[in-house]
Amino acid sequence: GLGVFLIGLFYFADLMTMLVLPSLLGTQQAMDAMLYLHLDVRWIVSLLSLVLIFAGFIGVIRERKETNELLQHAQRREIVGQLASGVAHDFNNTITVIAGNAEMALKNLSESDPARAELEEIVHACDQACNVTRQLLTFSQSESHEPERLDLSELVRRAEPMLRRAVGEDVRLHLSLAKTFGAVEADPGKIEQALLNLVINARDAITEDGEIVVAVEKASSDGNPSAVIRVSDNGC
Repeated sequence: GLGVFLIGLFYFADLMTMLVLPSLLGTQQAMDAMLYLHLDVRWIVSLLSLVLIFAGFIGVIRERKETNELLQHAQRREIVGQLASGVAHDFNNTITVIAGNAEMALKNLSESDPARAELEEIVHACDQACNVTRQLLTFSQSESHEPERLDLSELVRRAEPMLRRAVGEDVRLHLSLAKTFGAVEADPGKIEQALLNLVINARDAITEDGEIVVAVEKASSDGNPSAVIRVSDNGC
């Protein structure tokens, strides 16, 4: 490194002084010149050493600052996740009550009752609201599901509103979903969380006028049919 180079430079200057100066000057003149040269070289080496030490301190301070910023960001994200989880649970409880009463009212109405359309709209809106709360719980990572049989294309389609909110208005999001080709067994919460992380990483890699493509494709693993969710972007 640079420190080893400076030490070598110091000893090289000593060697050259002892070999060259006595042959060019008298003994006393050589001794005086060697003294001055030693002082000059040592002053330069000392100054460069101080510069290296100062640069090292600056590097340590910068590294600690970056570490503290990452820690604070992680703590803020954890707090936001906890708040989102609490809000989602409370909201989900309210929606469950509304949907339950609407479904009970539907059972007591005849097929020709004009109120059925309004009640069915309420049930549908509650289903959409429950999907939003499920996405919030996925974001907070506080909800865990047992593996279940699901359609990956349908799962990505349901997650589209959440993904669009994550990428923002400046980035185009395109879905390329294969037609239904059978169900897979997986944890929907973990799939959505992984998908959200991939989309956010793709968004961060895009500068301007970017596009993210989320594709569900057929695949084959060891001769067995399988499915793949692929996230690609046109960023760096």
